[in-house]
Amino acid sequence: HLYSSDEIPFTLGDHNTDGLLIFPASLPAEEIHRQFLIDFPMVLVQQTPPDGLPVPHLLVENKNIACKMVDHLIEVHGYRRIAFLAGLKEHQDAAQREMGYRQSLAAHGIPFDPELRAEGYFLRKEAYEAVNLWLQQNVEFDAIFACDDFSAIGALSALNQAGIRVPEDVALVGFDDLEIS
Repeated sequence: HLYSSDEIPFTLGDHNTDGLLIFPASLPAEEIHRQFLIDFPMVLVQQTPPDGLPVPHLLVENKNIACKMVDHLIEVHGYRRIAFLAGLKEHQDAAQREMGYRQSLAAHGIPFDPELRAEGYFLRKEAYEAVNLWLQQNVEFDAIFACDDFSAIGALSALNQAGIRVPEDVALVGFDDLEIS
């Protein structure tokens, strides 16, 4: 359950917690700021500190990795119509992955086509529906870069249902390396 600052069921750090690993959207910025002011031990995982606070944080090189993935699709396999299933708008990882996607396209002289971008929201069902919509609208693509593996799984389901073979007809890549992948 994700809590807003007025819903937190207990006061973190006050006699009941030794430290925090804080994942994206799991704790409001106000609470992170409060914990910082009382020198409470915490590390942010996959997010930068709010308001530039000097809080330790761990980040995945999302932009560079995404760029290299799209570079591979273009340079090794020759794909030019690479569709993109985006993640959550407010999610820092999703934004970085999209920046990497766009950077690779630009570096290879491929203009960004908004028709090839859809919301996957890091969810199977939404990605499935987005790919189905592309197929219904006869959007041409030879590869799909899904912002995460759950979206890739949803895309794979839609392609399979339409009789499109992966990777023979359309290439598909996801991001995160989940066990099911």
